[in-house]
Amino acid sequence: MKRTNTLAVRPLSDAGEQLLRDLLDASAALWNEVNYQRLMRYNNEDGFEGEDVWDADTGALEGRYKDVLGASTA
Repeated sequence: MKRTNTLAVRPLSDAGEQLLRDLLDASAALWNEVNYQRLMRYNNEDGFEGEDVWDADTGALEGRYKDVLGASTA
């Protein structure tokens, strides 16, 4: 059985809405970049043997997104 938390978020102001949109945009961009790096590692010309896609170097992305998402999230 899978469990899912569903939230309804309603910003209280226009500034809050913009902050929420920035947060969601940065989160989606980070997710896409991490998955792209994993895909490139999986499709490596040398083959997939001995390499794990979860060991992809994503540390450089942290610096790009920690201002918006926070260091612990990025």
